[in-house]
Amino acid sequence: MRTRVLNPQDRDRLLYKGITISPRWDAFDNFYEDMGDRPEGKSLDRTDNSKGYAPENCRWATRTEQNRNTRRTVWVMVNGERVILKDAAARLGVSYAAIYAEARRKTLGIQAAVDSVAARRLQPQ
Repeated sequence: MRTRVLNPQDRDRLLYKGITISPRWDAFDNFYEDMGDRPEGKSLDRTDNSKGYAPENCRWATRTEQNRNTRRTVWVMVNGERVILKDAAARLGVSYAAIYAEARRKTLGIQAAVDSVAARRLQPQ
């Protein structure tokens, strides 16, 4: 965390431009008090990637959880629930590529394409 944010030589430094670290975490004891031991197979993750490292915005997460929590992640609504596009596609029984194809074919945004697929797939038989 500190290297990514504070070290100008870090290769990923530009990805963390504008990201801060809570002053409370300048003391490791405070970080440890807030986060505890690192669970096996997990590393520090920011729940909201537009915000900095702080107790209210960090968690221990698996690599899979972190890969699903990036700035590139596409979120959509399905049945009133905010979900990742990949999960929405699975719930609708289609590939996420099919949703992108629907968006291109009908010149829709991604949410409108999800809504279009959902209307066809979730309607009562």
